[in-house]
Amino acid sequence: MNLPAVANLIKLYEMFVDARYQTFFNKPTIANWELAIYGCIQVSCDNFGYELDGMTSHKEWEKKSNYYIHVIIHKYHRVYVAVHDRGHADPNALNWVNIGNHDTCYRDSLHMEITKYYFQAYEECWGQIPAEHKRPLASANLSVILAGPMFHPLFKFVTIKRKRIPDGDGYLDTIENIEKFDVSMLPK
Repeated sequence: MNLPAVANLIKLYEMFVDARYQTFFNKPTIANWELAIYGCIQVSCDNFGYELDGMTSHKEWEKKSNYYIHVIIHKYHRVYVAVHDRGHADPNALNWVNIGNHDTCYRDSLHMEITKYYFQAYEECWGQIPAEHKRPLASANLSVILAGPMFHPLFKFVTIKRKRIPDGDGYLDTIENIEKFDVSMLPK
């Protein structure tokens, strides 16, 4: 499965956020706030109701499935996701889940999360279709794209406040607050 949106998000993180911490900020926190990168990945599938012949239509087969996976990648390879039905939601209103926090697994954690919704979207659109008319996964109208409002950046820097999960294994935490990154927060 080709998921260029995931690769682009991770590559952007690696190029900018990680390098900026080490060379520009010299420390991972800015006045108790931590710099992170925020993006949204849309996983969508469409079933237009046609049999495999492309001519015979069934209105009752028509279905569309959309998932907006909001992603925050933070220093030390911490990955947080929140799934929503809209791409442009208030990040502080979302339920953020820490899915990865180690340099050897954060890519896989994000890829597995997106893959889960990829297959779920396919099943929602094609699961009820009779087998002889069911479009195979490889030729279904599925997409994974970076979702951003028109004329706005697909990624943005944000500052976050984190809180440890008391019942966790010591590695998991949650996001308490997210703010738009403000250059005035940088130390003078």
